[in-house]
Amino acid sequence: MLLKLLLFLQDTIIVLEPLERVTKNLSGSKYPTIADVRFYFNEIRDHLKYCMKRDQYMLADSINQKIEEYWNILDNATIIATILDPRNKITLFEVGEPVTKAINTLKETFSSYYRKESQLRPSIPKENNTSGREYFYQLKKRRLGETTEIVQTSTSPSNNPCFAEIERYLALPCDENVDVLLWWQAHTIEFPVL
Repeated sequence: MLLKLLLFLQDTIIVLEPLERVTKNLSGSKYPTIADVRFYFNEIRDHLKYCMKRDQYMLADSINQKIEEYWNILDNATIIATILDPRNKITLFEVGEPVTKAINTLKETFSSYYRKESQLRPSIPKENNTSGREYFYQLKKRRLGETTEIVQTSTSPSNNPCFAEIERYLALPCDENVDVLLWWQAHTIEFPVL
């Protein structure tokens, strides 16, 4: 009887230990980001699924059900913030449909900001401020922006030529040892809409 109780306690500790670690890591961090929360949630979910396949099914399953309720809220609310964290980008999403969904969510939001930014630009470039080539480059950019707005209603976000900024950002390697706000401050010119 005592041995059974000890084994039960040991199994309980195995299930709960990662939850304690996450709590300590997040509460002890000076600068936790939503991507950190997403990372920890993913790890807890994976751990609970692992435990459910072993002897700790009941405890792990009951915790997992509650975690999944929170995950549905967290997942939808944190997609963009997670992708825009240069330490993680899309690495915290499962390969396949979840990555595609995340990128499409970013592109839809990006499109609305891109339209707002292009509307703030002056309608005709001033000849005195730009070189001959630059004048036509800006004119073409503006024209493409207007065309994109018209075409966007009939096409999916992934067909939008304005997503070059997102593609350039995603093509950069993740930088795990960076302060997120300082990284974005240093890359403001390179990624004006993001």
